Amino acid sequence: RNGIEMDLAAVASLLASSAKAAKKATLRKNNADKHKAKRGKKRDPTDTDGAESAHDVRSIALVDRPSIVILAYASRPSLRSACTRLSTFLEDAKWAGSVMHDVPTSDAACAAARYSGHNFTAADVERFVQAVESANLQLGDDEAELVRRVRHVVTERANSTDPGDGTVALVAVSATGLATDELASTLVHETMHGIFETESCVRAFVQEFWDDKMTARGRAVWRDWLHGLGYNARCDDRLAMNELLAYLSTEPYGRPLWMLGGGRRRGEGGDGSGEPFFEGDPGGGTDGEALTRLRDVFVLRAKDAIPQPHPVAGPGAKARCVWDGARNGSS
Repeated sequence: RNGIEMDLAAVASLLASSAKAAKKATLRKNNADKHKAKRGKKRDPTDTDGAESAHDVRSIALVDRPSIVILAYASRPSLRSACTRLSTFLEDAKWAGSVMHDVPTSDAACAAARYSGHNFTAADVERFVQAVESANLQLGDDEAELVRRVRHVVTERANSTDPGDGTVALVAVSATGLATDELASTLVHETMHGIFETESCVRAFVQEFWDDKMTARGRAVWRDWLHGLGYNARCDDRLAMNELLAYLSTEPYGRPLWMLGGGRRRGEGGDGSGEPFFEGDPGGGTDGEALTRLRDVFVLRAKDAIPQPHPVAGPGAKARCVWDGARNGSS
């Protein structure tokens, strides 16, 4: 299906409904298989009723930000096979700039194989295709379908009445395999990446905050924190700034920022030197406490710097930006 436009809240509701329908279909299929087994019948290997299509993905443009397009995959495995090598090529601490030889088939392959969402631009996809060709490798079936869909989206945007500057940002998520709240939170987080890529005023705000408000110590600790999560942030400041916007905008109050994911914990080199992380920072405490103070200062400025509407999704609109009252439980 192409040409769909929704706001983010509607996208979240659609995917949640799809997930429930898929779960019911799976239960029906499993029950039917059990019934056949009891009757002594072998399952017909050509019976694909209820099976997931490798290319079962929807393209949904955000009605208020049509340059951001949601790619909703039917399952976590299909999301993984379509996007993992692309993601590692773009931002992995080990693989950035290189292409993994094989399409990952398990979550254990790398950090990106376990992601609940991915973000990239159409230009990123074309760079990945060129890198695959240069390495004498082949696109997997789901990767090739991703490329086809992205190129179709680019053509649609170019032919629209308001093509903008031509930048197209993609957000890829799985419609199944996630709790409703986690899916909504993933959509909001990844949409912030799309806003960074498509709105020059937002990039300028983050760049100014990075260059002029944060100290060298603050930038270094932020790069290290992202590196601990598997990002190539020590070598890619643009990536570090993009993640700064997404994490600081969506990580709710009341949850220690430093404890996210695989970042260093307190007592493991995280106490730092007490140097300030940003202009006006009193310093002191752990690096985790300083990062939380950094987040608080950032969101005060971001609230007015980032154009409305701000992303909102999920039941009760719990998944939203921090300055709009994000609640614990979203990320």
